[in-house]
Amino acid sequence: MDLIYQTLKKLREEYHFHGYIHVKAIPGADPLLIEKTGFLADRMSINLELPTAEGLKKLAPGKNRDKILKPMKQIQNGIATNRFELMEYKKTPAFVPAGQSTQMIVGATPENDYQMMMVAEALYKNYDLKKGVLFCVCSG
Repeated sequence: MDLIYQTLKKLREEYHFHGYIHVKAIPGADPLLIEKTGFLADRMSINLELPTAEGLKKLAPGKNRDKILKPMKQIQNGIATNRFELMEYKKTPAFVPAGQSTQMIVGATPENDYQMMMVAEALYKNYDLKKGVLFCVCSG
């Protein structure tokens, strides 16, 4: 996450790049790095990986659902707090102004369409996601 932050900082401050940047937050990263990166990026996303904790445990046992969801909540809270600060102080830098999104792989575990829609709905509701939840289809 530090390398991502340093890259964005260089792009914004040294090269004066003011274009759109969508960056991935790394689950388990230092929350301060996620925060600092959020003030340089337009959108942040975290890969949910798989739709359910059971699927994650089965196919990616080294990954932890809480480690994935914690930075998503941090980003959501940062956006909400920043929105209030922007109303109060016009010069406040924007935190992830284009919002956050996520991606997950479908088809690698046995969830049905209803379960997938329930996961997507919960993500929109609980983490205030923008755009669509990107489903990466796994076949075979």
